[in-house]
Amino acid sequence: MNGGASGSKAPSRKGDERPEDSKDHTEDSEPWISLTYQPAGSNIATKYHNKMISNEGVPIDFTMRKTDYVMSLCPGASTSSKHINKCQAIRETLLLPLEERLKKWFTEVSEVNQFDALKHLAPTYSEEEILKVLPDYAYLVRGLWVCKSSLLFDDGYASKRDRILLEFTKKGSIPEKILQVWIKPDDLRRKRILFPLCKRRRVLKDYKFISSDLSFLKRYPHIVNEQECLVHSWDDYT
Repeated sequence: MNGGASGSKAPSRKGDERPEDSKDHTEDSEPWISLTYQPAGSNIATKYHNKMISNEGVPIDFTMRKTDYVMSLCPGASTSSKHINKCQAIRETLLLPLEERLKKWFTEVSEVNQFDALKHLAPTYSEEEILKVLPDYAYLVRGLWVCKSSLLFDDGYASKRDRILLEFTKKGSIPEKILQVWIKPDDLRRKRILFPLCKRRRVLKDYKFISSDLSFLKRYPHIVNEQECLVHSWDDYT
């Protein structure tokens, strides 16, 4: 009957199947690269090992300048970015005379520094040479070198900052009520002065100096004595 024929399915023909519908179809892929493992001690491994080492007593030529070498080890963004990249800053300061290096570092990168860290700014200078120039740009506070206030401020805020530094040379923390007398809580420059130097302790209601370097105090007692005489002379005008 025609009605029954209309309900039957037409037989599928193998020729009508599309290649992508076939379960047996596989896509061509890129061929794998075969690698052969060479154990230690084999002829090939020994050959490459000998090429990578130098014979004993034969000097290795190093013609790169020290500044270029440091630059290659410290890639980074420009110091003009919001977050200063200290590696990039070192790269830039190494191109300057020692005096300008220290001034740029203290005023533009870090106000408080350990002496051992500062030595990386002057790899070709002796410790004595660095210590001779350093007091022109920084004070010694609890073993750390802190940028001079006169390099950061040219108004009354320099003396306010010096007063704070003087107090930190005497003790490691300053009560909050005392700091409020020197710098008012609503002073716009309060955070600018305090943030690099100390940390606020809400529970103790004081400000603690950011750190200390006891090793420097032990290694250079003569420098410590010189700086103590200088810093405590501030009492005459603070």
